[in-house]
Amino acid sequence: MKALGIWILLVVGIVAYYKYSYPSYTYRYKMTVEVDTPDGVKSGSSVIEVHTTQIPQWLKHIAGGQTKGSRAYGEAPFVDLGDKGILFTAFRGSYADRLYPRVYSGKGHAGWKPGGVPEYAIDKAFKKELDEENYPTLVYFEDLSDVKTMNVVKPNNIVKYFGDGFNLKSLKIEVTNEKPQKEVELVLPDFKKLSGLSTRERGLPFGITKTDFVGLKYDQ
Repeated sequence: MKALGIWILLVVGIVAYYKYSYPSYTYRYKMTVEVDTPDGVKSGSSVIEVHTTQIPQWLKHIAGGQTKGSRAYGEAPFVDLGDKGILFTAFRGSYADRLYPRVYSGKGHAGWKPGGVPEYAIDKAFKKELDEENYPTLVYFEDLSDVKTMNVVKPNNIVKYFGDGFNLKSLKIEVTNEKPQKEVELVLPDFKKLSGLSTRERGLPFGITKTDFVGLKYDQ
């Protein structure tokens, strides 16, 4: 019994040491899109949940050679502008590979504190307005019943699609305790008609697909 107790203490100690030295961490951030309109500011937001992990050097061969990793879940935000249509965002294009943590640092990967916790994730009051280079791709459908009417919208020229008095005001992120929601799929055009077609045959800008709006799951 004494030997068994020693083994149990040893195992518990090893597990505790591993969790302390190579912790995992989960945080959520909300992305909000604001648009100036003739009737005032309109906005839409969504929550992204991110899981971060650290892996020992001696195990990196089973993790693709990586010692740090992140996985994100959620959907892209959109702004309903009434009879003018909907301004969507899509995690594709120049923004696709830097959903996080660049949105926090603006300088590539953000720093990690000892113990593997991202610096930005422990600041519960964190808020930041994104620079244009870190914007998601902006998308507008001329006809919400036809996915092939998709257009990529330049941040400084949404007036082209929505009319005078419409301007992109800001894109912001902030750490939150809110949970990711499923809303954008309710207003997206039907992508099923593109099923089985190649990216070229679909003819959509940046090769955008439905998964760039919903069901985000990105590994780093």
